[in-house]
Amino acid sequence: MPNDNEEQAVGNTISYISLDTAVRLLKEYNGETKSDKAHDFIDSCDMVFSSVNPDNHEILFNIIKTKLTGKARSLTKYKQFFDWVDLKDYLEDVFSEKRSISFWQLELNSCKQSRQEEHLLQIK
Repeated sequence: MPNDNEEQAVGNTISYISLDTAVRLLKEYNGETKSDKAHDFIDSCDMVFSSVNPDNHEILFNIIKTKLTGKARSLTKYKQFFDWVDLKDYLEDVFSEKRSISFWQLELNSCKQSRQEEHLLQIK
């Protein structure tokens, strides 16, 4: 018979991590936008959500909300989020670095091969 962290599938056992383990894997996020911390937080939450028994997703969602601090907490405190996907979309909209097509065009235009790099493609 499966325990809290396992679910019986057709001939296979699907294992899940415990909520205790999930909580230890989650780091706090303070709303910093200068680095990839928003994406790191979202990626770790996605990983944990996919690794925890779906019966525990509501509890995990409430735990994730407690991991928001500083600016992230201030901006989410009075908003109503129905599930992780709802909160995730909001975090991506507010805290992800916005990169326009113009930005990427400038990045591409500024890429140059240095003299020390070998030619990867030689046209004859």
